[in-house]
Amino acid sequence: MPPEWGFLRVLPEQLRLNTYLALSSGYRAIGYRADADLTRTRAGRVLLIEMALLNEEIDLFQALIAQGADPIPFYLTYPSDPPALPQPGGQVNARPIQVKEYGPFEGIRVAAIETSDRRGSLLLVGDYMTNAQFQPPQSAMNDLKITVPARESAQAFEISPGGARPLDRERVPGGTRINVPDFGLTTLILFTTDMALKDRIEVELARVRPMAVSLAIEQAELQWQFVSEINGRLVADGHRLYDPTDPRNTPIQPGTPAPNDEAELLVKSGESIKSAREAQEREDYQLAWDEARRALRPLRILMQAHWQKGYEAMLKIWTPLGDDPPPKLTSANANQYTKLLKKKKRTNFQILPIASPPLIAFNTLPQHFLWVDWMRKSSWSRNLVPSGSFDDEGLEEAGWVNRSYQFDGIEAKFQTVENGPGGRKRALKVSARPVEGRPIDDLPPYLDFPVAAVNSPAIPMKAGQFFRITVWAQHQLLSAPGMGGVIVRDSIGGEQLQYRLDQPLSEFSKVVLYRRAPSDGELTVTLGLAGYGDAFFDDLRVEVVEGDAPESPSPAEVAARPRLRVRPAAPANPDPNRSPLSVPAPALPPVTADRPATVPRTSR
Repeated sequence: MPPEWGFLRVLPEQLRLNTYLALSSGYRAIGYRADADLTRTRAGRVLLIEMALLNEEIDLFQALIAQGADPIPFYLTYPSDPPALPQPGGQVNARPIQVKEYGPFEGIRVAAIETSDRRGSLLLVGDYMTNAQFQPPQSAMNDLKITVPARESAQAFEISPGGARPLDRERVPGGTRINVPDFGLTTLILFTTDMALKDRIEVELARVRPMAVSLAIEQAELQWQFVSEINGRLVADGHRLYDPTDPRNTPIQPGTPAPNDEAELLVKSGESIKSAREAQEREDYQLAWDEARRALRPLRILMQAHWQKGYEAMLKIWTPLGDDPPPKLTSANANQYTKLLKKKKRTNFQILPIASPPLIAFNTLPQHFLWVDWMRKSSWSRNLVPSGSFDDEGLEEAGWVNRSYQFDGIEAKFQTVENGPGGRKRALKVSARPVEGRPIDDLPPYLDFPVAAVNSPAIPMKAGQFFRITVWAQHQLLSAPGMGGVIVRDSIGGEQLQYRLDQPLSEFSKVVLYRRAPSDGELTVTLGLAGYGDAFFDDLRVEVVEGDAPESPSPAEVAARPRLRVRPAAPANPDPNRSPLSVPAPALPPVTADRPATVPRTSR
């Protein structure tokens, strides 16, 4: 059994984004599946609070969401326009700098659910950034601009469990533009000419917001403890955010201490929690709610930074760029390595975060960095799938099994072909096409399962063995939204951790996966296509670390490691027996930025 931090943990931000996405897509009911840990652990308590807050937000607009008019349109969001006048203090008669027109934000989308009486609409705004399923970024900004068609007399209000706040609006070409002064992750905006509806919502908010604010503060405190603990483990293992060997970082002067971004972000979050507590005591619930939600933003910045370093560490194993400084990866574009390699005529790799299972959650990053060491230093065995080169035509004789889904109207085939793409001698061709005489318009517009797939021969595995799976793939058609495209799935990771790409692969690209056997059994790899057309695969390799893979640290060893903890500003209640964040825990000794302190483990 892994230590407590070794179980993948769902973040409240992910729960919130998925809920907003489901409501924005037209679903009329939301269900959550959980286990007993929901009421036993701190991680479960955080999600339980998030579900309570989401339920309250949905209850405020239950009738509107259930009876909203279809279809639900989506709108883009934009930053503030550049200033039309020159900056003050400049030269006389200076003209403003010409700036290219700003484009829309990549991930922030607005779904407008119109009321049945056509007197208003509910806007569900969410920041659906790339890779948020692994680690959401900060997802906050000032002065977010939203333009939607609305009546000129309609008023806009930002609704949250903390209260209802009016928003500035103006008439612009295309509708009414509103300004959200402080956007964070998600928000609800009511556009309406029915002021009685707004009054009824405020009455309901006055009833529930004392409890909602208290829960939001408690959630922020629990998240602070969680992030502080995992950050302490990473720092104790030598994984700091500032790396003096990274050419992208500005060198520091001799004698100057290295930046301690981890401590500053934790302190910033603690100050917001303290401000929320003080506002709650003054019964300023709107400010208390805002501060409690702002306290999560520095934590997301810290988690995203650690996650990005872990992702880059895995990419550098396969994409050495020599003396060239590596490009800075962002959540908006995780393929800059691939683009740079293509310019240098190097191998095109497809290494997604699911290549390393510990990378898909923040709390398992300490395990991921152990995996990176194995990836970099291990010696690998011969290919355990000799027929993976597809040089022989008899796939059935070699143990390959057809795993295609039987679907009416679609003909699935797999075969080896000579003179494969890219000048290859032979390659595996997987095809999914309409049966002869069947109009393509009668077929499903998209497919999220591999209608054409083949399984590799079974490979015996023992518990603890560390495997590397690589295969070359090509698929030249752009799949429709919702399709899976090329599928590479192993029996250890299953469907949840499969490689799935709906973008075209115009050239052969190398897909990389790492897995560790959880128990004795057999390992198989599925190559398939969730879509129409042809996909090609070649040189499937399954390799295992020769000898025993390094052992994971035991729970006792993990507990004995020093952890960096940062004491935030003191709470309003100066109780010496109370933790800095008002959560029962042993008192923490003061910590300096240069030396971590050993903190005793707390019992559940």
